[in-house]
Amino acid sequence: MDLAFHRRVDLAEHLLAVYARESNDFDLYSVIDFYESYRAYVRAKIATFLAENADAAPDLRAYARAEARRYFLLALAAARPSALRPVVVAVGGIIAAGKSTLAGWISGQRGAPVVEADRTRKSMIGVTATTRVTDGLWSGAYDKGFTTKVYAEQLRRAGVVLASGRPVVLDASFRSPEMRLAAQALARAHGVPFFFVECLAPAAVCKARLEQRQGRADAVSDARLALFDDFVKEWQPVTELPAEEHLRVDTACDPAETHREVTARVATWPARLGG
Repeated sequence: MDLAFHRRVDLAEHLLAVYARESNDFDLYSVIDFYESYRAYVRAKIATFLAENADAAPDLRAYARAEARRYFLLALAAARPSALRPVVVAVGGIIAAGKSTLAGWISGQRGAPVVEADRTRKSMIGVTATTRVTDGLWSGAYDKGFTTKVYAEQLRRAGVVLASGRPVVLDASFRSPEMRLAAQALARAHGVPFFFVECLAPAAVCKARLEQRQGRADAVSDARLALFDDFVKEWQPVTELPAEEHLRVDTACDPAETHREVTARVATWPARLGG
């Protein structure tokens, strides 16, 4: 609420997105607008006490009246649509193709929360995001049946965000047409645009990234080099989506070029909201 009051709605949404990801609490999007409005109303009410205080200096009372008015307007603004149209941006690809890095960048540009399959999975099995899970590729926490439940919960969380009138970014492999079409169906159900951003990188680059990631204490993904070839065999090419909803980006090239390709299709915060 304070950030919005100081005309930095972009930072307010970014703060909210990061908090939701780190706390694994995307259901807060169903109530956050109410509480933002409530806190603004409380601030406005307090300002009116000073504005109506006959013992206060005239210039101080005038300032308080102006401040109260701004807070009351902010309280009412909670019901207004976002400056950015809601959208579902699903970022997928093979292991170590750069999905999470690109999803995080898109999140920062749109102030949209990233709902990650990796974090969702770990929250569902009751471990922290950086706890290493060494089950096999298609067993234990990564059993295909359980993965279906993970994707369902990921889409449920994303649905709560969309219902609040905000955009959302999905970070997962989306290795099958069924997984990608489920994300598309979520967007359709909420009447918002859908984009599937397919991250591409040569196998040698992906394997080098996996080697560099090995042993990192802050790594969320459990992907490892030994799983790479088997996972690639399971990847199913994207043929089910229309061209206008499918964007292929090379994450092995200059990141600036990748970002230009994405922003050409996916709108970001208006420049006037920054600075």
